[in-house]
This record gives sequence, structure tokens and C-alpha cells, in this order.
Amino acid sequence: MNTQPREHKILDFSFFIVGIIFIINFFALYLFDVENIGVFMQGTLGVFLVILPSVRKKALLTPKYCKVRKFIFVIIIIGTICYSALLVPMVYNGIAKSYVDTEYLLILGARVRGEKISLPLKLRLDKGYDYLTQYPNTKVIVSGGQGPGEDITEALAMKRYLEAKGINEKRIIMEDKSTSTFENIKFTREIIDKIDNTEKKTICIVTNDYHMFRSKMLASRNNFDPVGIPCSTYWQSYISSYLRESIAFIKSFLLDK
Repeated sequence: MNTQPREHKILDFSFFIVGIIFIINFFALYLFDVENIGVFMQGTLGVFLVILPSVRKKALLTPKYCKVRKFIFVIIIIGTICYSALLVPMVYNGIAKSYVDTEYLLILGARVRGEKISLPLKLRLDKGYDYLTQYPNTKVIVSGGQGPGEDITEALAMKRYLEAKGINEKRIIMEDKSTSTFENIKFTREIIDKIDNTEKKTICIVTNDYHMFRSKMLASRNNFDPVGIPCSTYWQSYISSYLRESIAFIKSFLLDK
């Protein structure tokens, strides 16, 4: 006879459904050639949520597994609190605010397939274009080197896109050596120092909403006064993007000095 409380059944069913959604979304992203640690974290979490109800019923509810159950519960609670503490500023910094007129606009690079910009990069460029049309005296730094599967640098792909939309090439400065967000900011600082060695420089940064908190942190460490101009993230990748970014933020916070 099944004596499992109704609340437990609802909880188990909720875990199962969320897990299935995560797994379906994982395969959808994978089929569209979106491969990163966040996608695989999402897939792993989905599998865990699907099997959790059966594991809990068959093992963790037996008396001899009482300590294991309590340990897992504590780990889940601590992990949830820590992740929430990180997620709040990530979400807050990803909220669009009014534009500020600055001398420089920095657009951070994202994946290029061959010579074609990816959707995340297009979203960043379109947001940057909107800003540049409002502030015609602002110069834009397009930042991004060349990675696997990219026939040209991300900076060159961005420059071409902006020029095709009517931005004068004299307003565009390329930073084409960076391979990470840390290098995006660091190398941009070096370029600006050669032009104008102002100790504290205000700069507008364009990147996706989930990526803004870390970008502004790194900019502050490089003696910028950063102003965020976040662009949206397509909904299919929200979960994986925030999962991946949480790991990247911890790494940058500890190592990218």
C-alpha cells in the first residue's frame, strides 16, 4: 500500500516535470549547435530531477538512510541560498536602464560561425547600434578575438555588421586579441589608455543581461566606471546561460584580478 503523503506526490511530480523540461530544452539547444558548460549542467540537472523521486522513495526514506537524507537536504538548502545570493545581482544588473552619453561604447564579442555572427552577438550589436544612433559622437570598441570554428575575429565580424548598418568606420575601434571577458576588458583598457590616459574612465558596456554583472565587475577592476546596456537573451537559453554564468562569475571573482 502506498502511504506516501499527498504533498510528497505533488513534489515528486513537480521534480519530474521540471526535469523533463530541462532535458527537452537541453536537446533542443544541442541540436541547434549550442554547446557550453551551462547546457550540459542543465541536462545533468534535468536527469537528476527525473530520477530523484524514485531514488527518494526507494532509498532515502528508509531509516538507515536518514543521515544521508538530512545531509543532501542541507546541501540543497545551502546551494539554493548561495545561488540565490548570486542570482539577485545578476538579474538586477541585467535590467535595462536609461542610456548615458559617454565617449566610448564597448560591445563584447560572442561566437561567430565561420564569418557569420551568432544570435547572441546580433542582439548585442543591435543594442549597440541603437545607442550609437542616439549618440553620434560616441566611439565604439568591438572586442573579440578568433576562436574555434571562427574564420575571422569576432571584432571584424562586428565591425562589418555595424558598417553595413551605416555606422562610420572611423567611429569603430577593433580589439581583436581577446579570448575571454577578462581579456575583453583588459585589452580595451590598454587601447583607451593609448588614446586618452584618464585614470578613471566612464564606459558603456553592451552584453547580454546574464553577462552584465560579471562584465561590470571586471570593468571596475580595470579602473573603468562602467554603465551597463544589457540586451535580452533568447528564452530557450535562459536556464543554461545563467547556470554557466554563475560558474564563470565565481571563477572571475577569484582569479581575474
